[in-house]
Amino acid sequence: MKKWPIVVGISSVVTAALAAVAGYELKTLKSTYYDILSDKVQSGDEVRAVLLTDLHERNYGDDNIKLIRRVKKASPDIILTAGDMITASEHPDYESSIALYKELLKIAPVYASYGNHEKRMSEEKNYRKKFFAYYKKLEEIGVRWLLNDSIKINSSVILSGLDIERKYYKKINRIFYPPSQMKHDLATIPQECFNIVLAHNPRFFSTYAQSGADLFLAGHYHGGAVRIFGGKVGVVSPQFRMFPKYSRGLYEKHDTKMIVSAGCGSHKVNLRINNKPEVVVIDIHGNLV
Repeated sequence: MKKWPIVVGISSVVTAALAAVAGYELKTLKSTYYDILSDKVQSGDEVRAVLLTDLHERNYGDDNIKLIRRVKKASPDIILTAGDMITASEHPDYESSIALYKELLKIAPVYASYGNHEKRMSEEKNYRKKFFAYYKKLEEIGVRWLLNDSIKINSSVILSGLDIERKYYKKINRIFYPPSQMKHDLATIPQECFNIVLAHNPRFFSTYAQSGADLFLAGHYHGGAVRIFGGKVGVVSPQFRMFPKYSRGLYEKHDTKMIVSAGCGSHKVNLRINNKPEVVVIDIHGNLV
């Protein structure tokens, strides 16, 4: 008896099942909650932040109503977008993105930083004119861009955005982001305050941990697309790097924490298994007695 028809049949069933799971997960949002405690945060200065990353122009329901409702349900004090909310292309869907930001601003103040896609569009000739029209429109409606800049959220909490050069996103011949460059790029970190930094690329956590900041927020890896071993390990990044070290979750090094979002969309690796798109909700408050 020939075995190959059985093998082909089983493979087809498995492939179809995986495609069904991936199709379902790409359309399904979840919320992930984190508690961050620090004695730097004084009573009354507690902050609830919603973090969105890597949407890549995906829509959840008409006019992104499902995403908006999920953010609204979290009742955030601030909304943070840490890059790749749009995709570098000749015909990006800026109108959809602008409409989303308008709705988010009805919920809470919105602060945005670049990912590699925004960075690319801000620099390449084919994209620059359209991109900066989009950039200015978001400014006009009330979005605050943070590009190697910072703002005080309250007397205890400072928010910064880290904008790194494109060479640090290389897929081949990758280079390291050194602490000396970070000190040049990143705004001054007042140690008496709790410092949050939007930093799209989580790869350089060892550098970030030398900044003096308390919490970095990243995305970029889309959770590793497929997660295995009970969801603990991400398999592949959108840059086709296998088993990226910081793919999703909370990490800690020295006195610095980093939360990496699995993101809300997909790009290139248009696949999610055991890795639902997520809205991240972060409560930052003083140490509990």
